[in-house]
This record gives sequence, structure tokens and C-alpha cells, in this order.
Amino acid sequence: MTDTAIVAGQGSRGRHVAKMARDALAALRIAAAAHWPLLAGAVVSLLMVRGIIAPLDAPRQSPILMLAGGLLSFFALPLAAYILAVHAPWKLIRLAREGYQGPVLPELLRSIGRTFLHPGRVLNFVIFVIIIALFQKAALDLKANIPALNPFSWDETFMHLDRALHSGTDPWRLLQPVMGHPVVTFLANFAYNIWFFFMTGVWFWLASSKRHGHFKNHFLAAFMLTWAIGGGIMALAFSSAGPVYYGRLGLSPDPFAPLMSYLHGVKAHYPLWALDVQEMLWRQFTTADADFDGISAFPSMHNAIAALLALAAWRVSRKLGIFMTAFAAIILLASVHLGWHYAVDGYAGIAIAIVCWKLGGVFADWMQRRPETRRYRALLRKLDKASHA
Repeated sequence: MTDTAIVAGQGSRGRHVAKMARDALAALRIAAAAHWPLLAGAVVSLLMVRGIIAPLDAPRQSPILMLAGGLLSFFALPLAAYILAVHAPWKLIRLAREGYQGPVLPELLRSIGRTFLHPGRVLNFVIFVIIIALFQKAALDLKANIPALNPFSWDETFMHLDRALHSGTDPWRLLQPVMGHPVVTFLANFAYNIWFFFMTGVWFWLASSKRHGHFKNHFLAAFMLTWAIGGGIMALAFSSAGPVYYGRLGLSPDPFAPLMSYLHGVKAHYPLWALDVQEMLWRQFTTADADFDGISAFPSMHNAIAALLALAAWRVSRKLGIFMTAFAAIILLASVHLGWHYAVDGYAGIAIAIVCWKLGGVFADWMQRRPETRRYRALLRKLDKASHA
């Protein structure tokens, strides 16, 4: 091969790479235009939170590395786990059934590439991750600073409100005959912890989709509204620590002391991660730890997001809706039984989620009518056809 041919080949490859880069940027611009209301909401939320916490003398902020860590735990790790635990075994089973005789590893890698490097899937993934990463950074930063911005002052009110709504009795006492058994408490604690994996699992499912539709916009908008209103505005206005910290706030008598005594007794026989996390959060709060994750009881975002997941599940199927509704009910009971929340925290969180789900639907309807959204859907269809060509 002559030097001229080599140079020509290199030039051709260079032009091809440059064209791919231009096409990728053009696709990203179309995706950004289709999602700009959600992107703008995430950016504005982050800027507002940074402005709110800026005047603090010693602001409690989530470390900047939390953003990268969140991306890793919310998206990269679930993707790797799904590939290893689901996609790869299923592909190997299919190859065995089809009597495939060629090298297995190259075929498996090609399958992973075709599935997870689909241009439309990658484009959706990038946009979704950017929106969630910016918005969650804002939400976590605000939560970490709520006690400094507005010291806890509503716990006694919520305790009395709980009693007023439950015939003069603390709700945890009403639950004790049913839930006050070590095995039941352990299972309630387990359910409360896997809530996180349900939430991030839905994120991953939506992010890794190669389609763009009403449901994704509906859920994203409802999620952001629920957290902004519940975990932002209301959490800051009604700053409270929760039953587990009632006595530590100097409030007396402490009606939750018997509950905490029971939980510590259960921990002697079963692992109760809730108690470890509660101790960690209080230690971070009292020592002004820079890694403080935040304490905020009202409204309960655990209950709000569980309700939101249940509402979304009904859009998928009746069976999934029933399952997730039952899970949301367990989260409500567990949040009270484990001392995390007053019952009214859960009621408020669920109410907020229902309202925001309705509002999210209206927003998604509007998004579907936008020409930018139609253009983006057309792009995804084009990319899908190209990938199968």
C-alpha cells in the first residue's frame, strides 16, 4: 500500500469519526429540546437550593462526590447487575436451545452490545441520567441543610395530631399487637430498606428504555414535583425529626421511649438496620459532620415515593398495581413501627404523591403535543430502524 493510500484511508476514517460526532451532537440537541422542561426544572432546582444554603455560616452539604457516587449506584451498578444476572444467563440458555456451536463469549458480547449500546437506548439513558442526577443533587443538598435552615420545631405538634386522629392513642401502640413480634419487625425493616431498590429499579428501567413516551414523562414529572413539594417546600416549612429523636430533642415525656426500647430488644436477636442508620444520622447531625445525609420526618418521602410507584404500577398492569399498592401499605406501617415517622407524615406523603401524579399526567399530555417531542420520537424510530438494518 502506498503512502498516498494510507493517508487517504486515515483521512476517510477521520471524516467518518467526525460525521459520527456531528450526528451524535445533533441527536443530543434534539433530545435536549424534547426534554427541556424537565432539564430546566432540574437545573432551576439545583440553582435555587444552592442559593438557599449559600448564606449558612457552616452549611451542611452533601459532598460533591455524592453526585458521582449516586450515578454509580443508581445506574451503573444496576446495569452491570442486570447484564450479569439476567441478560447473560438468558442469552446463554437461548444459545444452548438453538444448538449454537460457535465461540460463546464473542456472541455474548455482541448480544450485550446490540442490546445496551442501541443508539436510542444510549440517548435516552444519557438524558434521563442528567435530569435525575441534577435534581437529586438539589434534593439531597436541601435535605442535608433543613435543620440548619429551620431547626426542628414541629415534632410535638405532629405527635398530638397523631393522637387526635387515632382516638387519643399513639399509632405505634395500635400497631404493636400485630407488628410487635421480632420476626415481623425484622421483615418490616427489610421491606423498608428494599424501598430504595424499588425506586432505583424504576429509574433504571425508564432510563434504559429505547422508547420515549407519555409514561416516562408522566413519572419523571410526578417524581420531581413530589420531591420538590414534599421533600423541599413542606419539609423545610414543617421541620421535624421524627419519633425516634423525640426524646433527644429535649421533649418530655417521650411517648416513643417504649417503642425504641422494644426495637433495641429485637436487635439483640435480629439485624435491624434502621437503628444503625438512625444512630448514624444523629451522630452526623450532632457533630456537624460534612457527610450529614439529613433528617426530615414530615412529610414522609419514603411513603410518598412508595405511593408514586404504586400509582405508576397500575399503569403497567393490574397485578403489578396490586403488588406495589400492598408494598406501599407495608411501608406506611413500617415507617411508624420503626420509629422513623409519625403517621401523619405518611398520610401527607401519600396525599402529595396522588396530587403530583395527577399533575404529572397533565404535564405529560402537554409534552406529547410539543413538536420537539414528536421530532425526538421520529429520531428514535429512525435509530431503531438503522440498528436493525
